[in-house]
Amino acid sequence: MRKKKGSSMVFVIVTFAVTIIFGFSVLSLTLVSYKKRLVEVDEKRNQYFSEAGIDVAYGIIGKTLDTAVEKANQTVKSTLDECSQEEDTTYLKDDGTLDEDKINTEIFQPAYKECIKRYIAAFIEGGFPQELENKDSDIDSINLGNYQSEDNYNVAQDANNKAVVTVTNKDSLAFDDSNNLTLSLQSEFSSNKKSAGDSGEIHRQIAVNYLIGTPKYNEVYYVKTVKVPYNVVWEKAISIDGSLSVQGNFNVDGNVYVQGLDNNSNLHDDGINVLKGLSNINFNGVVATNGSVNISGTGNTLNVLGNIYSGTVFLQGDKNSVNVKPEGALNGALYTNNDLQIDGTASKVNIDGGFYGINDINEDTINGTDKPRVSSSILINTSADDIKSSNGTQIKIGNKAIIMGVGYINTKNFQYQTGESVAIKGNYRAYTQPLNNDDEFNNDKVHFEYIDPLTLVFSSTGKKLQVQDKSRYFSSYNEEYGDLNLDGNHNIVFPDTIISVGAVVSDGKVIRDSYAQQEGFIRRKQIDFSKAVYEMANLTDSAEDDSLDNSNYVEEDYDKYGEYSDGRLIITTVSSQIDFNKVNYVNKKIGRDWIYLNADSGKEVYIKGTGGNVPAGKDCIDLSDADGGIIVTNGDVHLVGNIAGFKGTIISGKNVSADDTMEKHINYSVSYVSKLIGDNYEYFTGIFRNNYKDDYAYKSSSDDSSVGTDVIRNKNLIAVQNWKIIK
Repeated sequence: MRKKKGSSMVFVIVTFAVTIIFGFSVLSLTLVSYKKRLVEVDEKRNQYFSEAGIDVAYGIIGKTLDTAVEKANQTVKSTLDECSQEEDTTYLKDDGTLDEDKINTEIFQPAYKECIKRYIAAFIEGGFPQELENKDSDIDSINLGNYQSEDNYNVAQDANNKAVVTVTNKDSLAFDDSNNLTLSLQSEFSSNKKSAGDSGEIHRQIAVNYLIGTPKYNEVYYVKTVKVPYNVVWEKAISIDGSLSVQGNFNVDGNVYVQGLDNNSNLHDDGINVLKGLSNINFNGVVATNGSVNISGTGNTLNVLGNIYSGTVFLQGDKNSVNVKPEGALNGALYTNNDLQIDGTASKVNIDGGFYGINDINEDTINGTDKPRVSSSILINTSADDIKSSNGTQIKIGNKAIIMGVGYINTKNFQYQTGESVAIKGNYRAYTQPLNNDDEFNNDKVHFEYIDPLTLVFSSTGKKLQVQDKSRYFSSYNEEYGDLNLDGNHNIVFPDTIISVGAVVSDGKVIRDSYAQQEGFIRRKQIDFSKAVYEMANLTDSAEDDSLDNSNYVEEDYDKYGEYSDGRLIITTVSSQIDFNKVNYVNKKIGRDWIYLNADSGKEVYIKGTGGNVPAGKDCIDLSDADGGIIVTNGDVHLVGNIAGFKGTIISGKNVSADDTMEKHINYSVSYVSKLIGDNYEYFTGIFRNNYKDDYAYKSSSDDSSVGTDVIRNKNLIAVQNWKIIK
C-alpha cells in the first residue's frame, strides 16, 4: 500500500501538463492564423493601392497626351503663320490647299513626340501640373530643373505611406518605326506592421507597360461621354434679346429669335430692321420677334422659306417686298400680333401659307395718337392709283386668313376704331357720310360726332356702334357711293377662307365681317404664335394644323398663353436661358472653331469676314481661317466684311447688326453646335438654364477635367501590355 502513495497526484500533474501544452499549441496556432489573415488583408489592400497608382499614372498619361497634341497644334499654327507672312508655299499643294500629310510628318508629329519624351516621365513621377489644367497655359513654362512633386493626384495614404510610381525606362524613351513609345511603369505600396513584438514592411509591386501611339494632324484621338441637353437658346442660328439690324445681301439658314429692344414700345424699330435700300434678306426657317419686322429704304426684298411670327410687319419705303413660302413642316405663313402695314408705293407682299393676325383685343376708342400693339389688321397707306396700277402695291395671301382686328383713324386726341380689317388710305370717308339706302343705319337713325379734325359716325338709335356695326356700315357705304379705294387690277387678293372681325377688301370687292364659329382654329394659331414668340419654340417638328376643326386644340395651352396675348410679357428670353453670372470670359479658337463667351454687357464683339473693319481695342472673331463657332455674349455683336459662311450660333443679350452691305451667310447646324459644346463642355458647364429634361442632343468627345475618372480615354493612343504582380 505504501508503494501506491502519490500516484493520483502524478496522474493529475501529467494530465494538467498535457492540457496546458495542448492549449498553448491551439493558442499559438490561432495567433499565427490571425497574423496570417492580417498580412493577407494588408497584402490585398496594398495591391489595390499599387493598382491605384497605375490608374493615376494612366490618367496623367492621357492628360500629357492632350497637352502634347495642343502643343503640336500650336507649333503647326505658328509655322503656317510664318510661312504666310513670308509667302512660303512649302506646305501648300499645287491647288493652293494645305498639304496636311506634309504638315503631319514634318511639324505636328515631331513636336508631339518631343513633348511626350520630355515631360511624360516627370509628370508621372511628380504629378500633373495644376497650371496646365488651364488650356491657355504653355507647357514650355514648366521648368523641369525646378520641378518638384505635387500632391495633385496622390492615391490613398496609410501611415504617411503612398504608392510610388516610377518610370523604369525613363532614360531610354524613344518612338519606334511605327511611331509608338513603350513606357514601363512600376507601382509600389508599402505599409509598416508592428504587432506582438514583430516589425516589418509589407510590399506590393505591380509592373505594366503602356504603348503610346502618335496621332495624325487633325485626327480625332480622344473619347469621353458628355451628355449635352437640348436648350432652345442654342437651337437657333440667332437668338437675341435686342434687335437684329441687317442690310446688303444677308442670309440665314436656320431659325431666328429676336425679342426686340422694348416690349412696350409703340415704335417700329424694335425687332428686325432692314436698314438700307436695295438689300436682299433671306431667312430659311422660323423668324420670330416680339417686336417688328421693319423694312425701310427703297427696293428691299425679304424672302422667308418658313414662317414669320412678329408683332408688326412694317414696309415704310417704296418698292419693298416680302415673300413667305413653305419649307418642310412650315406652311410659309405670316403671323402677327399687331398689323401688316404698308406705307410705301409699289410694294409687294406674297404669303403662300396664310396670314394670321391673331390679336383680338379690339377697343372702340384708344386715347393718344399712337396705336398700341392691339387689334391685328392690314393697313395700306398708299394712293388709289398705286393699288390700281399693274406695277402698284400688291398683297396676295394664299391658303387661309385670320384678321382679328381692325384699323384705327388717327384723330387729334385719340384713335377712332373703324370696321375694316383691311384698311386702305382714304377709305375713312365711309364713316363721314350718312347712308340713305340702309334701313339699319339710315341717316335719321345714326348720330355723328366731331372728332377733330373729322366728323365721324358714332352711334345708331342711341347705341354706340361696335366693330361689326361699322363693318356693315362700310359695306353699305361702298354699295351706295362706290367711291372707295378698291383694288382694280387683282393686286389685293385674299383666299376663299377668311375669318375677320371687320370688312376685307379683296380683288376689287368689299367682303363683310365673317367671324364664324371658328374658335378652335383661331386659338390654335394664337397658341402657335405664343409658342414661337413667348417660348422661343422652333415649331418645325410637326406639320402645321390648318384644319378648321374647332375641337383640335389643347385648352390648357390656350389658358397658359391667354394672359400674354397683348404682347407685353415674355416667358422665354436669352436672359432667362443663359446664366450670365456663370459665364467666364473666353475668346479662343480651337482648330477652325471659335468659342466666345462674355458676360459684360458693355463689351462688343466683331465677327470679321473678308474686308471687314474692326475698331481698335474691340474683340474680334476672325473668320479668315475658321469655319464658325458659338458666340454667347451679353453685349452687342457686329458682323463686318464678306462672311462667306459662319457655321454655328450667335446668342446675345443685346443686339446683332450687319455694319456694312457686304454679303453675309450664317448657317446653323444642330450637330455642329451640340458637338462643339460637348467637346468643350468645361466652358459651358452651368451657363444654360431650363434645359430639356432627359432629351440630349449629343454624346460628345470632350476633354476630361480630372485624372482617373471613368472615361474611355485615348483608346487608340494608349495600349496596356504585360501587366503583372512582381511581389
